Amino acid sequence: MRRGLVSYTCLLLLACSCFAADGQAPDPQALRRQADAALAKGQSQSRSHDYKLAIESFQAANAIYRRLDDQSGLQSTLDRIATHYLLLADYAQALEYATQSVGLAERLGDKARLGGRTTLSPSSTET
Repeated sequence: MRRGLVSYTCLLLLACSCFAADGQAPDPQALRRQADAALAKGQSQSRSHDYKLAIESFQAANAIYRRLDDQSGLQSTLDRIATHYLLLADYAQALEYATQSVGLAERLGDKARLGGRTTLSPSSTET
């Protein structure tokens, strides 16, 4: 319980730090650094097999990438969140995030993430 509270507090501080002290919109580069830092933190937590905390960090990064409209960052965090829910055997959440990830890859025409296809619609999987 205490770890969850500490984790929630860290995410809250990260979210609050996304706003400049003078109320102005923050520098996009500063936001990107915060998102990248949250992503790196999640990767470190994952290496320590702390998958729940890793998911929280990836979600924090995802929120910032979404705010920046950084499609590549969104794709990366959606993939990581889906993978970590899979590691926790939370298949419903894993499917939800994987579906979002594939949908984004389709919209972007990201063939690498789609296994060389430009869509995963039923008609494209037939040979």
